[in-house]
Amino acid sequence: MRPDTPAETVDHTAEAARLERTAGLYPEDSEALLLRAAAHLELAGDRPTATALYDRLLSSTDGLENPHLVRALKASNLWEYGHEAEARAIIEGVRVASPRDPAPWVIVAEALESHDELEAAHDTFTEAVRLLLTDVPEPPQPTHPLL
Repeated sequence: MRPDTPAETVDHTAEAARLERTAGLYPEDSEALLLRAAAHLELAGDRPTATALYDRLLSSTDGLENPHLVRALKASNLWEYGHEAEARAIIEGVRVASPRDPAPWVIVAEALESHDELEAAHDTFTEAVRLLLTDVPEPPQPTHPLL
């Protein structure tokens, strides 16, 4: 989900602006494009603008394909620039919602882990594995980061 291009080789702010313009031209792909734009903004260090993009997606009248992923990314971003309480609240909301997609689980667990909340991260990974992999003979590829 997040760009792997180092900041020194890409103008992340310009790339985010390009992706936002492209999202306006292709509304059917706007969610994915705006998530990529937000990731570029995070890499550029413009976390408040990235949060605004997440909020824009969450307030959209069009149904999101994966609202839990958007919330998880927003929480991770918020925590990185000092909004720990709000991030924790969003993380708890994602956990309570019990999404059936592994990506939001991975994002919130890794956010907890990166802030030395190791027990909470472990509990989140465990909860996701129990929810998504009980009675599954072979874990699907998207669930591998949970393991």
